[in-house]
Amino acid sequence: MEIRRLKTAATKGDPLAQFNLGILYNHRLDDNGHPTPSNRIEALKWLSAAAKHGLPRAQIHVAELLCEGSDMTEWIEACAWLIRAQANNLGAYHERATKNLAHVSAALTSNQIIDAQHMAETFKSEEQYVPQVVAPRRRKR
Repeated sequence: MEIRRLKTAATKGDPLAQFNLGILYNHRLDDNGHPTPSNRIEALKWLSAAAKHGLPRAQIHVAELLCEGSDMTEWIEACAWLIRAQANNLGAYHERATKNLAHVSAALTSNQIIDAQHMAETFKSEEQYVPQVVAPRRRKR
């Protein structure tokens, strides 16, 4: 999907489009796959939007982006997103969230962790993410 169509879908509130757009901005590629300067602000904007919809992968990616800096308020928010991601994920993503949560928590004070736990409780999904199942097409004979 080209970036223009992806932006349109993301702007209309599609959590998967928001997630994919955030990943593209974070991974520093244009719609032709050519390297470009990263855009952390746009990446956070779109990944956060998907995370607020309840998309667990987005919650992990938001937390990982927030941990790239040294601002402790971002680390507290990252901890909150990881708490949510840990609760919403299974399998490898659950393990990733658990591992990252342990790393982030080790850098925070007990009061900051309590703040993160409260923040995680107040993160209410604007709309719970429900994967759309597409029925397979029938073959024409």
